[in-house]
Amino acid sequence: MTVTSLDLPELDAKPGGDAQAAVVPLRIGLLLDSPQALHHLYQLVLWARKQPALAITHLIVHAPVQGGTPPWDRMLAAMLRGLMRAEGMVLRRTYRGHLTRHDLARSIPERLDIAAPMPGANGHIQFDVAAVDQVRALGLDLLLGFGPATVDARMAAAARIGTLWMRYGRGGVAPAAGFDECRHAEPATGFAIERIDGTRRVLRAGRVGTRVSYLENQAHLYRKADVHLRALLTGIATTGTLPSPAGAPVPGLARPRARDLLGYAGRLFKRAAIKGTQRALRMRRKFGISILQGSWRNADLRQAVEVTAPRGRFWADPFLWTGPDGRVVCFVEDYRYATGRAHISALEIVGHRAVDLGAVIVEPYHMSFPYLFAYEGALYMCPECSGSGQIRVYRCAEFPLKWELAAVLMENVSAADTVLFPRDGKWWLLTSMDPADVKDHCSELYLFSGPSPLGTDWTPCAANPVRIDPAGGRNAGLIMDGGRIYRLAQRQGFDRYGEGLIVNEVLAVSDEAYREREVRRIDPDFGRRLIGSHHMTSTGTVTVVDHVRREFVF
Repeated sequence: MTVTSLDLPELDAKPGGDAQAAVVPLRIGLLLDSPQALHHLYQLVLWARKQPALAITHLIVHAPVQGGTPPWDRMLAAMLRGLMRAEGMVLRRTYRGHLTRHDLARSIPERLDIAAPMPGANGHIQFDVAAVDQVRALGLDLLLGFGPATVDARMAAAARIGTLWMRYGRGGVAPAAGFDECRHAEPATGFAIERIDGTRRVLRAGRVGTRVSYLENQAHLYRKADVHLRALLTGIATTGTLPSPAGAPVPGLARPRARDLLGYAGRLFKRAAIKGTQRALRMRRKFGISILQGSWRNADLRQAVEVTAPRGRFWADPFLWTGPDGRVVCFVEDYRYATGRAHISALEIVGHRAVDLGAVIVEPYHMSFPYLFAYEGALYMCPECSGSGQIRVYRCAEFPLKWELAAVLMENVSAADTVLFPRDGKWWLLTSMDPADVKDHCSELYLFSGPSPLGTDWTPCAANPVRIDPAGGRNAGLIMDGGRIYRLAQRQGFDRYGEGLIVNEVLAVSDEAYREREVRRIDPDFGRRLIGSHHMTSTGTVTVVDHVRREFVF
């Protein structure tokens, strides 16, 4: 047994000074097969330093599994690492540090080296009694591990509360994490946080949108999933117990083969060539809207009539409102290719025509999703303006063209496509957030409640995020019909934003939980050359849907 202690007094400094001195933090041990770890684990350690209620006190390092790795597997791992290095040269700035390795032994106060485990059944690795006793003697509250192979029941019980295991995609952990989903061009890549106690039970799980390149998909998955790992650790530190299993299925594992790497590389080059050609020819995604005179229920969207925005613009994210004079006005995202951003404009719906009334709200950042609601006799709009770092609400001073800022509901948030509605004496706010700060609002849906839609007192739902899935994690409108509430949600595809729509009926909403059921799906099969549809609105007698296709834009 080798135990190393580091003199790192700054690691013991927790925010709060003397007021926090009496706090006994949750003691966590990281169980790894090497002290050299990717950047996301180093970031986890840095985050834990700042938490008064928990501390990563021990790094437990075991030697490679006895029996070694077969030569073929070593070769595949080397090929994957080579692919990672190649893709790392063109990785987006957001993920640029992903491949940086850190010696965690320099950042965690105590290190314990234990004997190599033996391979066991059902994907477990088996530690000898001496290794288990050494870990138990550390007095840890929680053991945390990563990867495709989990520990046996004896090691899992070595910490007071138990053992958590983190899995990223079907690959489990680097170098294979995120590869299989990208190779198959799947729209989502999953993660799971499991409780290990002789069985595998999922405590938290989610899916995030799959990126086009394998390495970016892996980096994106780590950033997104680790936010929820941190939230779970914080909750355990607060309650002192593990939460109940989520009921999600235990994820399967996939090991790439040499031919899989070759096939992936070929498809990646093909995609890059197609995208390069499209850019050179100025073929861009162009949204549009279509009008249907009729209800949204069982609507035959093939009968909808498309209206065209002026040259150099497109209209999307339609929201309908019937004014006091009976005019039906559609508020839209009005995107200008010349500036690369949009403002909010108004269109009067006359039969199957849309009359451009002009801009209604223009800010120095991109705006879209002009969600409308009534409150105390006035009309309000909550547009998407994530570039401001706020959730803002505007009041209509004169319908439909004059609007003024009425309230800022939240500050310093990265939130998109917010909807508000009253129910059971409260106002409810559903919004898509990006706590990982990777400019992706397509998978995590958060719920809040408050006494007023114009206030700043918002209580988060205990189940937040209430959905982690690119199929439904971003709002696409809200329809109130016959006393029922229908949340429209976007469905993302692989490398395709806004591939389709899901209509969900809201069944239950509270400070503890949120439930909805899918009642309809809308695919982009109602118009010529459509590749997506991501928004719908209806007054009950007029329905407007948006859609997207690739077109030459000059």
